[in-house]
Amino acid sequence: MKIKRLISVVVILVLVLTVGITSTYAEKEKNETVYAVLNYDGSVNDIYVVNQLFGEYVDYGEYTDVKNLSTDSTPTIDGDRIAFEETESQGGLYYQGTMIGELPMTFDIEYFIDGEQVAGENLGGESGHLKITIDFAVNEKCDAQVSDAIMAQIMLTLNMDIADNIEVNNGTSVIVGNTMTVNYTALLGESGTATLEADVTDFEMAAISISMLKNTFTLDGYEDTIDEFKDGFADMEDGMVEMIDGTTELKDGTVDLIDGIGDLKNGLRRLKSSGGDFADGMTVYGDGLGQYLYGVTQLEPGSAQFDDALNALAQNGGAVSNGVSQISDGLSQLAGSTAELEALATALLSSTDPSVQALAAGTLETLATLEALSGGLNTASNGVSEYVGGVSEIAIGYGVFHEGIVQLSSNADAMNVGFEQIASGYNEYLTGVSKSSSGMSKLYASIKTMPDDVQLLIDGQVDFKDGISEASELIDDELSVFSAGDSAAVSFTSPEKNNPASVQYVLTTPEIRVNEQVTKEDTTVKQENFFTRFADLFR
Repeated sequence: MKIKRLISVVVILVLVLTVGITSTYAEKEKNETVYAVLNYDGSVNDIYVVNQLFGEYVDYGEYTDVKNLSTDSTPTIDGDRIAFEETESQGGLYYQGTMIGELPMTFDIEYFIDGEQVAGENLGGESGHLKITIDFAVNEKCDAQVSDAIMAQIMLTLNMDIADNIEVNNGTSVIVGNTMTVNYTALLGESGTATLEADVTDFEMAAISISMLKNTFTLDGYEDTIDEFKDGFADMEDGMVEMIDGTTELKDGTVDLIDGIGDLKNGLRRLKSSGGDFADGMTVYGDGLGQYLYGVTQLEPGSAQFDDALNALAQNGGAVSNGVSQISDGLSQLAGSTAELEALATALLSSTDPSVQALAAGTLETLATLEALSGGLNTASNGVSEYVGGVSEIAIGYGVFHEGIVQLSSNADAMNVGFEQIASGYNEYLTGVSKSSSGMSKLYASIKTMPDDVQLLIDGQVDFKDGISEASELIDDELSVFSAGDSAAVSFTSPEKNNPASVQYVLTTPEIRVNEQVTKEDTTVKQENFFTRFADLFR
């Protein structure tokens, strides 16, 4: 409704300020001003018509009373024909006629104080919350030629010394001094309700004034401008479609971005959790490393003694090996020189003398034992040599191992300090991970609603695009009444016979006064309003 009202007002202003009026008063025979005195509720009390005649001073209309306002002559009335005898009157001849008829529009006015309906004649001096409603509509009982394309302006005037908290529905207001003037506009063929509310004390109000005028505007010569204007709306709508598409892509991108940030947030949370376990493990490992390095420093003296012992054993083993080898060689030489003795003992075994036999047997047994001892010593000599060789190799290898223990012991403090630095650096890293996890969680919380926010933007853009489309349609509707066609004024008094240059209507209700009976006044000739002044510019 607001968009329609705004566009309607813009269209009217543009047309009033820029579009030429096609009526040519010089070619017309008369001007009509219809004055209607309304009751408080908007019903019609009296209708007066003031006519300005040109040319032959002949007019048509069914009046109950006719009064010449320019000269003293009395018109000749024949049915609906009114003729004046004057041949010339400067500025035209004015006359007033009283008649009964149906106005182009109807107005139903109601008054309320604190929610209770009050008759207009009883409203003077009331205090409380005032509400005035004016329902307006095209009068179906009026001749369609007369009511077609009629526009109306409703004007109320409030004294702000007795009215406060004024609210205006579907109207505009202007404040001059302590007076607020409220205007409501009814466009061509429009019906609706004008509402005014205020807190009042000892209420009084000037007469409600209503002006009506038939549309006499056309768009001749402005078609190209209007087309450009409508093309601009079409371009705007196309631009909004592209904007909506782009914003939709933005929404899809934000969804992907938020999903990625959510995954990163979850990963950092898991890293923070597992990092704590790893830090605890590093603490346990650090404690074990300290104990291990302490054991290494304690092992070094014993390892040095063992290394010395191995070296001594390797050296002594060589002497033992040489001694066994010499003994083995001596026994081998001795065993080799007993061959003759063995042969002699073998021969003596055959002796008959038991003593000789016993001596020979003992000699052979001794020789066998000597031979076995020589072989065992030879084998032992070889084993001792291998053992001494192995001990030497062990001594050499353990020497290298011992050097490693010495170096490990000397570097134990440096290793311990290095591990502490690693543990400290990891703790700092873990602190950074924790802060990153917390920051990422806050970032995720702050942007997770972004797709919904972007969707609201898309919805707003769609509404705006629809508003542009609606505005374009409304402009077509509003401009259609100003299109080509017969837009000439239609006489209220005799639509078929009169050819007026202009027809305007002025309607007034009684004033509302405190403790004062308002009487009906003749408001015909002296009243002026926006429409009459507007029409006078072209006379």
